Amino acid sequence: MKRKLIILLLALPGCFPSLFAQGEFWTEKPTGLYNNTTFGIVTFRGDFLTGIQSTFGYKLNPHIAFGGGAGLERYTGQPTYDTLSANFSLLPLYAEIRFTLLDKKISPVIAVDGGYKVLLNIPSSQMISWTEETYPGFYWTDYYEYDTYTRGGFFFTVEAGVKANVWKRVNIYLSVDYSFWSVAGDHHYWMYEHIGDETVETHSTSGTVAYTDQFVVRLGFGF
Repeated sequence: MKRKLIILLLALPGCFPSLFAQGEFWTEKPTGLYNNTTFGIVTFRGDFLTGIQSTFGYKLNPHIAFGGGAGLERYTGQPTYDTLSANFSLLPLYAEIRFTLLDKKISPVIAVDGGYKVLLNIPSSQMISWTEETYPGFYWTDYYEYDTYTRGGFFFTVEAGVKANVWKRVNIYLSVDYSFWSVAGDHHYWMYEHIGDETVETHSTSGTVAYTDQFVVRLGFGF
């Protein structure tokens, strides 16, 4: 029985030469349309399953491609500047330049994305407060500050990864992205002056732009 099985396995490549030919398992075209769809698995700050993005474009040759895409992102406790942080839901819209180093089944890939992240929610940062006591028990001042973000901003992403062709034009893709971006909104400031039994309240609002960055490990597929 074992001998018959061995003979059958040895005969299969001869019976089905097109099936066992390497070209059938890797028939990626050197030029033409391409897609790369990835999922945010984890950030360096510990957020899991941060979203999805999909890029469509055109390969000029086996190495250089141009495209554009969109995605959905969700970050919790994302630091902005100083001690402030907030939760963000974002829609990135971007253009891409992609460079595949090797014309092989497994190759390193470098990509650069640039575009605009649309803010889908209106998050507020945590409030910070402090007190200044001029004359304890008689004259002191309480301060409160926080930010409300109402719009997104431009972003820039650098990506380094590796792709492996697994069947015909389909490949799996693993990368690490570094993204730098901004959001904008209003900075709120309160001051309460306590003089004896009286309190004087002062409130002001000004525009603010907050910058933040993020490392994301991404996993996905393409063709």
